[in-house]
Amino acid sequence: MEYLDIINAQTNILAIIESLKFTVDELREKNPERKVFIQGMEKHLRQMNETFLIFKQQSKEFDTLQKMNFNFHKENMELRFEMEKLKEINANLMNGI
Repeated sequence: MEYLDIINAQTNILAIIESLKFTVDELREKNPERKVFIQGMEKHLRQMNETFLIFKQQSKEFDTLQKMNFNFHKENMELRFEMEKLKEINANLMNGI
């Protein structure tokens, strides 16, 4: 997942949330008698807010895991390099150099 894709998804979710807020406010103002419809929209708004919070949390966890993966990969490469050096030293010792 690319960083720009994550930002784009967050922006899209926030745009939907703002659109729902605007719609709910407009319905309350212009059609307060449509209570069932307003309540349904409010439910969707709460769900989108929860979705956004979970998405943000998952994005942070993904970022942390990417950093950990990079660090493990770096450590693995360093250990492989060290192992190759030790193999060379060992071969030289076995050959009497």
